[in-house]
Amino acid sequence: MADLNVNFLHPTDGRTVSVTLDDAITVMEAINELIQSSFIVANRNGYNLALKGGKLLLYNESFANAGIKDNDIIRIIPATEAGGELEAIKPSAIPGLSKKVTDNFTIQDVQKSPEAIIMIVNLYDDLQARYERQTKELEYEKLKSNDRLVATLLLLVSQVILSIGANLLTSNNWVALPVLIAGGVQAILAVFLTFRKPKN
Repeated sequence: MADLNVNFLHPTDGRTVSVTLDDAITVMEAINELIQSSFIVANRNGYNLALKGGKLLLYNESFANAGIKDNDIIRIIPATEAGGELEAIKPSAIPGLSKKVTDNFTIQDVQKSPEAIIMIVNLYDDLQARYERQTKELEYEKLKSNDRLVATLLLLVSQVILSIGANLLTSNNWVALPVLIAGGVQAILAVFLTFRKPKN
């Protein structure tokens, strides 16, 4: 933290006030201080600050992070300034960043917003949990699919065996019985594999 001397330009009458402030102060805090000191009057729609000839500053951005230097001139702009050159900072899908920034933001913009970093971490955790859940579901479906394939093959073989057993039954009961039992066991095994829950 360091002291910074800046000049605020009044939004209507062109007056300037030179202020020494801590560079850790945020734009919102600076606006509140300017209202408290009666340099500007409270505005229902709020104010924006912009570096003269430069960028619009973010509400939660500190002067240090915004790159403000000694003797810089900062314009005070009513949020409803005529002509629509500068609008009030609009909320965005990324907390802590204005809509103007999120249209074309950089990694530095994200780093200046703790809320954005927290949101990104939470999104990453959520995506990781979804990935792990879907991986388990896919593995389960693969196992289930393997069981169904084996069950289908067993059913086909059991049908052939049962057919052979039925043909043998008319000529030789002693040979037909084990064949029919083998076909029945395979059919039961196929049904079991079809309906069992595979272990992950």
